[in-house]
Amino acid sequence: MTLKEQLFRELDNVSDEIIAQMLTTLRTFKMNSPLLAIPGHPLEHLSEEERLVRINAVLGGWKADLEIAEIFAQIDQDRHAYRGRQIDSMDD
Repeated sequence: MTLKEQLFRELDNVSDEIIAQMLTTLRTFKMNSPLLAIPGHPLEHLSEEERLVRINAVLGGWKADLEIAEIFAQIDQDRHAYRGRQIDSMDD
């Protein structure tokens, strides 16, 4: 099911009055908003399948990074290092 189909299915459960109010608010917002100059999403021209392929390719990009093991080893070592804390002497 596409996102559009999911949205329409959810809208079936909303009353006509609420939808009318939402549309009025949206029209008012669009007419008075300086946000109209904001460009669309860079992946909006792709199909849902193409978007998923591109997103999954980017999300797994760190897997081939050879330094990632070193970075996490250093984090783990720092996390377990005892640093203690300075206690002010009451004798001074």
